This record gives sequence, structure tokens and C-alpha cells, in this order.
Amino acid sequence: MFRGARMAFVYAHPDDESFITGGTAAHYSSQGVEVYLLCATRGEAGRTGIPPVCAREELPRVRTEEVIRAAVTLGISEVQFLDYRDGTLSEQPTGEMAGEIAEALLAWRPHVVVTFPPDGLSGHPDHRAVHRAARRAVALCGERGWTVPRLFYAVFPASFWRTVGRDRPGVEESSINVTLELGEAARVKLEAVRKHRTQNHVLRWYLNFPEEEILRLYQREYFLLDRELSADSDVSPTCLFAGLLDS
Repeated sequence: MFRGARMAFVYAHPDDESFITGGTAAHYSSQGVEVYLLCATRGEAGRTGIPPVCAREELPRVRTEEVIRAAVTLGISEVQFLDYRDGTLSEQPTGEMAGEIAEALLAWRPHVVVTFPPDGLSGHPDHRAVHRAARRAVALCGERGWTVPRLFYAVFPASFWRTVGRDRPGVEESSINVTLELGEAARVKLEAVRKHRTQNHVLRWYLNFPEEEILRLYQREYFLLDRELSADSDVSPTCLFAGLLDS
């Protein structure tokens, strides 16, 4: 158990929390970590599902409901939204967004912050904008009274993309700082992913695998440490919190 530990995920869209690091959220929340989620948009530019789950004008409400249900499944204590419009984050002033992210982080005071890597995992402009803003927000927190001990970027190794048949480079496994073994949290992640019914078109490229194969794919999640902005960079290869507090 991690007494008094807190972590925050900073992402762009409803569903990012489940698809990317749902297992990590479930793993740590089950061990007593307070887990928070900041979502920059309500996903109104996404699809409505195949077949449609809702009308286009209902999509922000429906995706908000989906992420709230997923958060409950994952054990996330609180979800906040910045309410930027989906698809416009690269047009927003980075400093403005960073200031809003910093406000949430200062309220939560997380020991670990997780967000996108510089390429946004998929190259999505919204993801890349959130990376830039979250990174600046962590620096702002240090100026305003809370030094974030560790800032991590959630990544996928090249082997993941090969397994799911996607032509993306991924991260060299030798450069990954933490590989988290998820155990039963993999099943919780799959349950949370399935809450995002409007995004079933995204899921089809790997959720048509047999369930046990999906669970094998979900057994690990991977992280790079930002050594420049992390106050404590002496990490264990198997735990995001190791050495930060009594466990």
C-alpha cells in the first residue's frame, strides 16, 4: 500500500485515460493511491460510434458520461475538464492552458504526473499540445509552492504497435524507464475501455482479438521519465512511486 500517495493524469480527450494508462490507474488506486484525471476537452470532435451511440449534438455529454463511468471503474477519485474544444488545442496559447493545468495540480499536489510524450503517442495535434502545456504546468507548480517529484510520459514500445498491426515507430524498449506489470488491473483496464462506446471504431483494430490475447497485450504499461523537470529522478524500473514515500 502507498500511504498518502497521489498521482494525476493529464490528457486531451475522454478515453485517453483508459486506452493509454487505464491499467496504471487501476493498479495504483487499488493500493490506496489517490488518482486524479484532468481532461482538456469533452471529445466533441470525435465520432459518435459505429453504429451511432448518440446524435452529434449529444456527443460532448455522452463522452463526459463515458469518461466518468470509466473513471469509477479505474478508481479515479476526481475528474476535471478544462472545456477547450476538441481539435483546437494546438491553436490555444500554451501558457494559458499550462496555467489552468497548474491550478488543478496545485490543488491535488500529486507525487507523480503522467501525460503524453512529445509526439503525443499518435502525432495527434491535441495530444502534442497537452504535452507542451502539461510540461510547462509542472514547471509553474514549482514556482508556486508544489514541486512535482516525478513527471512521466506514457509510451508504447515498437513491439506493441507490431502486435496490433499499426505502422508506428514506438519507443525503443531500452529507453523506457519504468515498465509496470499490471496483473489483474489489466482486466479492469479492459472494462474501462469498453465504457467508451462512442469510440468503438478505435477499438476494432485490436478488440477483435480474443479476450485473453487483449489481456496479454494489457499486462504492461510503459513510461519515460522527464529527468529535467522531475525533482526525484532515481526511479525503479518497475514502480512509479518507488523511493518517494513509505510503501
